[in-house]
Parts: sequence; C-alpha cells; structure tokens
Amino acid sequence: MKINFLFLLLPFFFPLDSFCQSDAYYGKSDFPFRRKTNIHFNVGYKYSFHYGRLVLANPVVTNTSGRDLETIKQFPSTTFDISLTFNHFIDNRQEVFGGFGVSEHIYEEEGQVVYALSNGNTNRYTYSDLFYYEHFYFLVGHRYTFPAKGQLFPYIENSFQSDWLSEDPRTYFPANFFNRNGYSYKFHLGVRAIGEIPILFGKNSLKVNALFSVFFQSALVKYNFKKFNRDYYPYAYGVNLSIVLGKLQWLN
Repeated sequence: MKINFLFLLLPFFFPLDSFCQSDAYYGKSDFPFRRKTNIHFNVGYKYSFHYGRLVLANPVVTNTSGRDLETIKQFPSTTFDISLTFNHFIDNRQEVFGGFGVSEHIYEEEGQVVYALSNGNTNRYTYSDLFYYEHFYFLVGHRYTFPAKGQLFPYIENSFQSDWLSEDPRTYFPANFFNRNGYSYKFHLGVRAIGEIPILFGKNSLKVNALFSVFFQSALVKYNFKKFNRDYYPYAYGVNLSIVLGKLQWLN
C-alpha cells in the first residue's frame, strides 16, 4: 500500500474554526448539531477488485525478449481510502458535501512467466504481484439522516467521485495502460454517534461526533486505455470512519 500517510496529518494544519459556524443552534432538539457547516476527516478500509473473472493483458504484454505472461488467478486485495470533506446542512436531515482524497483500485494476480529458449523450448516460473491504480480524487455527495435511536442517527449517503491517476502503475502492463481519469459511484449505509467520553481523574467529558458506515463503490466507466480481452471496471466494499473536526468542547 503506497498511499502517502502524510495525508493523515492534514487535520492538524487546518484552521478548523474558521470554516464552521459555532454560534447558532441548528436543527430540532433531537438532532443536536451545533454547526451548520462541518469538516469531516474520513478513513476507509476496503476490499478492491473488478467485474468479470480475469482481466487479461496477454495480448499487450509480449516484449522483444520473448517473455509472455500467463495469468492464472486474480484476487481482491485490501487498501485504504482517506479523504477530507466539507459538509453543509441544507435542513435538519440533509447534508451536501464536497471534498478530496487519495486511494487505490487494486487486485492481486498469480500466473506464469514464459520465456522462449534458443533451442525452441520454453522455460516457466510462477509470479505473484499486486496491480495498482493509485489516484487522487474529488467527490460530491448527499447524506440523509433518519430520526434518532437514542444517541445514534442512522443515515444513507450517495456520492460521485472523479479519480485522477497519480502515477504509472507498478505492474507488468505497458505505459498508458490505464485511463488518466475515471468516474465512480459510492453508497454508504451508516450511523452517526453523538455522546460524551468521560475523562479519567476529572469531572469533565469530551463531546464526540463521529460516523461509522459500510459502503460499496463501483466504476461508472472503464479504467483501461489499452484493448484486451475485457474492459477493467473496478469495484470495492468496506468500512469507513468519519470524525467531525472542530474545536474540542469540554462539558462541565
């Protein structure tokens, strides 16, 4: 996994209070959010794969040394999805948001490398590798929150994402195998938790506003540029944790 984890430090450098309205109460009494505009720091962990059984690049992988690849199996692989979003309540149940992030479409492959020998025979050995589509992305979306169940607020979320290839993939594929830009759709089903965490050795507590969800993501366009046996349409599913950023509030 090659995502630059310096991205995780972003929340500590943003002047968060300047982005938020911290005065007026917004929403009904059972929806206790104090800010109409919020910043969310999101970390997802997902299984990534693609539609179809095997994405074979054999027709474009032969090189002048006489080496061919024979793909045998392909498997899902895991990776992270890290983003920062700016969320705005349009009423007491609905939010719209936009933001940016970094992630990967990824899968694992096993196969054989075949060398042509000068005597006409062939030599084979087994290989295993990870195939990446590392990208920076922009996203826009909408979230609807249902009535509270205690301190838990169920919600559904839909978003659209524009992926931009960040570097050439570390694969056996030739240059320009992937499109530089792709589009995907993501659906979240989750719950927002609002509460207080007791602080040890004191009478104070820390206010918490966090969201946990499961999600499914699917490509809307093909991500391959070169033609081969089938087009590459990645998808992913996983879990996501979002922290609503802002000044820590101590409740007496």
